[in-house]
Amino acid sequence: MQILSDLRLLHLVERNRFRFCPTNKVSMNKPLNEDDFAAMEQQLRNSVEEDRRYWQVNDVKCDAIHTAKTYEEFADRVAAAHLRPLEKSDYKKKSTRGWNQYASKDKNDE
Repeated sequence: MQILSDLRLLHLVERNRFRFCPTNKVSMNKPLNEDDFAAMEQQLRNSVEEDRRYWQVNDVKCDAIHTAKTYEEFADRVAAAHLRPLEKSDYKKKSTRGWNQYASKDKNDE
């Protein structure tokens, strides 16, 4: 991700001025270490993912508010906002195994 490499660059450029403390206490007397950067990267990833989910649900809400006929339909569409439609490649991944593995296609076992 470009953002993560920008954070590393920020660390190299402003090593002595920028401080991060995961415990929310101000710590200005020691430089950042690898654990601090790992915590910052994880927090950034979580924030980006949370923001993506928020806007995904919001887009579905904005569409469903005008097109849904009932509240139940609206609620169902919002609840399914995280799902993606099936693609043609998804159909090709069908299992060749049957539901009942003990049933044979041959009628010779009678």
